[in-house]
Amino acid sequence: MNSKKICFVLNQYGSLFYLLPIFELLKQKKIKFVIFSNLNLGDKKNFKKNLIPISIKKISKFEIIVTDAVKANTICEKITNLKNNYVIQFLDSWAYIKERFFDGNKKSFGDEIWTLDNFSSKKIKLVTKGQSKILKMGHPGYEEFLSKNKVIKKKKRKILIVLQNFKELNLNYSQYSTIDYFEKVFSKLDVKYKYFYLLHPGTKKKNYKKVMNIITFKKDSDITKFTHIMGHYSTLIILPFIMKIKTAIIYNDKNKIKGRDDILERFKMRKLKNTKDIYRFCKENPRIIKNKSIKQKAKYKIVNRIQELKQQINA
Repeated sequence: MNSKKICFVLNQYGSLFYLLPIFELLKQKKIKFVIFSNLNLGDKKNFKKNLIPISIKKISKFEIIVTDAVKANTICEKITNLKNNYVIQFLDSWAYIKERFFDGNKKSFGDEIWTLDNFSSKKIKLVTKGQSKILKMGHPGYEEFLSKNKVIKKKKRKILIVLQNFKELNLNYSQYSTIDYFEKVFSKLDVKYKYFYLLHPGTKKKNYKKVMNIITFKKDSDITKFTHIMGHYSTLIILPFIMKIKTAIIYNDKNKIKGRDDILERFKMRKLKNTKDIYRFCKENPRIIKNKSIKQKAKYKIVNRIQELKQQINA
């Protein structure tokens, strides 16, 4: 066992947004850790060289393992089944809260789960039924972002459709399906709006070169350049909503995408059920946004918890 170090396992892109503030604080405190991931993170400066491809054998050598909780992910299931390790899972979003811990009728969860708020804690407790330690930690990525982006001046209308990678959930729906749907919607509008499609992280832009208005973000703060944002259940739907940017969830009843339900329950976000709803949403005037200052607490709570666990192991 490698008791001097802790390892983190990243299985989805939203996890990086959650973990980056923690990694920075751990480095400041000179706490050693290792990162395992098979994700394509080559565009992250000074990050790719620090990644190790996922190997359950290598991961199992660490006494403390921190991993995301991802719906229908076999790696998460294998890690939570390890017997001689202390496994921590974290929620990086409010989508698919319960479903992240199920594979059919089979449950799998870590020794400890870090939740986002009271809402997610309550949902998780219904699943674990006392078998995991539940700690409400918050979201380090959200806190850091909101602390740096307080005021957004009113801009000219600029619409963003956030695309979702449905293939990872084995849904018969794709990023192209969303593009086709909105192309039909906008083609019928009398007013020609400036709108863009944001590719899901890890998707190759060259595969969508026929779509002229498709973009990727160089940095998370690029979201503040838009006045109207639509999507299904991405992190980049929740973030602008919290910032009071006009945000809505695409809720076409033909597509049974359950990931939206927890977000809608938690945030009471606006639904766009049909083309009329979309027309009405896009027509509304942009907002001037002034958010209150937010103190960063989550990353300190998490790093303090990691230090506490390391002391217990070394005792």
